[in-house]
Amino acid sequence: MARLSFVAFLALAFFSGAASAAPQSGGVHAESDRAFTGCGGTGGIISVTDYPNNPGPGEQWSITVVASTPQIIEDGSTINARYDGSTDQTTFNLCDLTSCPVQKGQYSFSYTVVFPMEYDPKHGVSLQTKGYTPSSEELFCFDFFAIEPSEQ
Repeated sequence: MARLSFVAFLALAFFSGAASAAPQSGGVHAESDRAFTGCGGTGGIISVTDYPNNPGPGEQWSITVVASTPQIIEDGSTINARYDGSTDQTTFNLCDLTSCPVQKGQYSFSYTVVFPMEYDPKHGVSLQTKGYTPSSEELFCFDFFAIEPSEQ
C-alpha cells in the first residue's frame, strides 16, 4: 500500500510540474513576484524573468524569456520591445539572442533594454515585447510590468 501511495505521489508531482511548464498564449502568468500577460502570436510564453528586480531610471534591465514555438524560427526573425505609452521601440535580431534555426518546441533568449528615465508611478511601467518571423507573422507577444501602477 505504501509503495502504491509513493507511485501515486510521484505521478501527481510529475503531472503537476508538466502542467505548470505548458506554454501560455493569454492570461496572466507569474515568474517570481512579477506577472506577464500573453497578447498573441502563434507560440506561447512559458516564463519571463528580469534583472535587476527593481530597475532604476536609466539602468540596464535584462529580460530572459522561455517560450515555445510550433514552427521553425529562421534567421531574420526579430523582437520589438516598447514601453507602454512610448512610440520608441528597440528591435533585436532574434537569432543574435538564440541559436537559429530554432526548432519546434521550447527555446529561450535574453535581451537588455534601458529603463525609462521618467515615468508616472500612477500608471506604472510596462514593457511589451513582440516577436516576428521574416515575413512579419507574429510569433509571440507579452506585456510585462516592471513597476505596477500605484493606487494614488
